[in-house]
Amino acid sequence: MSSSTLYRQQGICVYRHLKCEQQKGGGFRIFFSIPPERYTCSECGCRHLWVKEWRQRELTGLPVGLFKTTLVVKIPKLDCPSSHTIRQAPLSFARPNKHYSRKFEELVLVLLEAMTISDTARLLKVLWDTIREIEQHYLKKHFSHPSLKGLRFIAINEISSRKDFSFLTLVMNLETGAVVYIGDGHHEDALKPFWRKLRRSGSRILAVATDMSRPYTKATRENLPDAVNVFDRFHIVKMFNEVIDNVRRHLYAKIKNKDERHALKGMKYILLKRPEKHDSSKGEPERLRRTLEANQDLNTLYYLKEELHSLWDEEERDVAQGRMLDVISYMFSLSIPYLKRFAKSLRDHALGILAWFDYQITTGPLEGLNNKIKVIKRKAYGFRNMEYFKLKILSCHIRRP
Repeated sequence: MSSSTLYRQQGICVYRHLKCEQQKGGGFRIFFSIPPERYTCSECGCRHLWVKEWRQRELTGLPVGLFKTTLVVKIPKLDCPSSHTIRQAPLSFARPNKHYSRKFEELVLVLLEAMTISDTARLLKVLWDTIREIEQHYLKKHFSHPSLKGLRFIAINEISSRKDFSFLTLVMNLETGAVVYIGDGHHEDALKPFWRKLRRSGSRILAVATDMSRPYTKATRENLPDAVNVFDRFHIVKMFNEVIDNVRRHLYAKIKNKDERHALKGMKYILLKRPEKHDSSKGEPERLRRTLEANQDLNTLYYLKEELHSLWDEEERDVAQGRMLDVISYMFSLSIPYLKRFAKSLRDHALGILAWFDYQITTGPLEGLNNKIKVIKRKAYGFRNMEYFKLKILSCHIRRP
């Protein structure tokens, strides 16, 4: 094999090619050495070096077709009289202390764009940990220190990291769709390192989108007193959907008539759907009509849900505020315990809900990212290495319109 071919195929240059052997299983072993004129002290750059001893190092190179290629190189251990150091000559085509070449790393990263780690490892005939190590190094180099400079609009939310109810707190730049911070847990302490980094960056946050959970709202109020806290509209609607479902379950438990119980069973998602999403081929509009006619509480809640949805369709904040106050008053007037608790929460967080009319931001992009993260976890069959999992999240990106 010529030196030029070796360079183009394996990324090896300024080395002396010795020979190439084909193994019984179909693989290749390429032997080469470092020419004496290339001996240089990595400490002082001196070229007058003594060779103390020789060592043979084997690295995985780019495969030839489906056959594995092993690069075998004789490496001298060099003694420098100028700096009084003894060091092994470095390899330009491989990272220190790694058993694969840089070209092999490039191939792995390309394959991982379309394949799982397990599939890539099987194709290249290497260990799963080798593929994971290569990707983790790449992710750490490019995504481990996200920039907070120029940050203006952020969203804060939590995701489940494991089945044992472990959580991670995520902060997203809503203008770029990139995650800029990941903290352990879903409490105030999880955000402390983020606030320190934010102060050092000098960025001025204008608005923060969160749900109505106390830890995030308290942390935002204490650390960003000048920023507007916008409560996420989708979490508010989700809370009201839980009210509807709780009332449905309560009615189902009270009804003794089998026919009436059967009619109410399976109505959960029909009640929670928007009217335009009902499937007429499955008879959903008719089932909804019969259910609402038979249950006054569900009928009231269903139309309150539509009223709540339409609040964000208003063009002016004052109009939306007036409608919200009317809805809250009406909720308090009804004798539905679940609804009164929701109305109290709505009243207590009214300013943050109406702040959407000043800054139309939500945690929606973070919810979209959560779906991506679930796909990543399924492809990997879970993550044992939490640092690797966090780097995978930081490398995710939600495109903004």
